[in-house]
Amino acid sequence: MLIRKSLVALIAAIFVLTSLPGCILDPKESVEEVPVEPVEWPDRTDREDVIEIVLLVYETEDIEKYKEVLLKPDSHDDYPEGFYWFHQIEDVRDDAVSEDYWGYTVDWQTTGMVLDHEAGLELKIYPGTWESEDDFRGIPCDDCWKTIRGYKIDITLDDGRHFISDYYVQFVIGPDPDNQNKYVIYAMRDLREGAQ
Repeated sequence: MLIRKSLVALIAAIFVLTSLPGCILDPKESVEEVPVEPVEWPDRTDREDVIEIVLLVYETEDIEKYKEVLLKPDSHDDYPEGFYWFHQIEDVRDDAVSEDYWGYTVDWQTTGMVLDHEAGLELKIYPGTWESEDDFRGIPCDDCWKTIRGYKIDITLDDGRHFISDYYVQFVIGPDPDNQNKYVIYAMRDLREGAQ
């Protein structure tokens, strides 16, 4: 009997709600969507812009912006190989990765896959200072800079795997070959220790 009274009450409630003008179940009523604020991407004219862009890429999952902030292969006469991501020496030694570094394409594709399959992600890159990098890959480098920053990434993938890294990363940046007034990242190196 209790079940029957509950069912009658539910049917009555549905009837009342659907018959009221402006009811939330009225199919003619449009649901207002909260407008998404456009992302204001840094213009890469300041050294710190490249780090802000990396943080925003992980927040917005915009892999195209990540590709833009890395030195593209065959775009620079002195560094035709383009951007490199260097793994921690310990990871290579322990066979966690099979190579010392990833080039431009492998790095952005791997980053894209992580962003596509994340179920929870937080990246922090801590403040630091820049110093001039006069020589990069054995070649003099005008307006090149480096910095070592502490970082923490906490990521859960959609298959349930969970990773936390709390180490350091070295950024080496220089002028964008397409616009000398802007910076791109020439290399990043994952480090166990901050003083390298």
